[in-house]
Amino acid sequence: QAQYEALVEQANAAQADVLASAELGPCTQDEQCVVLTLESYAAPCFDKTQYLYSTQSPKAASVAAAAERYAAAASAAVLVAPPLPPGFSSSCFTMVDSSPTMCSAGTCQRGFRVDVATVN
Repeated sequence: QAQYEALVEQANAAQADVLASAELGPCTQDEQCVVLTLESYAAPCFDKTQYLYSTQSPKAASVAAAAERYAAAASAAVLVAPPLPPGFSSSCFTMVDSSPTMCSAGTCQRGFRVDVATVN
């Protein structure tokens, strides 16, 4: 139990670092906007949390490093997690945004680009 709690604490700290470091800009191309998905260590659902960020951000390397720390701690926590109580049942639903990423006005965004033609 103590090992699990320590790993959960490490994962939560790494996730907080991802959140603090994920910046939406700058960007000049759509390819510079990426989505990082972190899968939860919490059974039974293993929800996913997504973070949009720019790979051109001065903190981009920090995001990647924190994501690696999170993945290592979360994966280890899953392996040593205490068993669920007997008879436990749950309905899990995870909503993941699958809309494309794009760079608009120097900032990463989710959505679809609409080009509007002007007719004179």
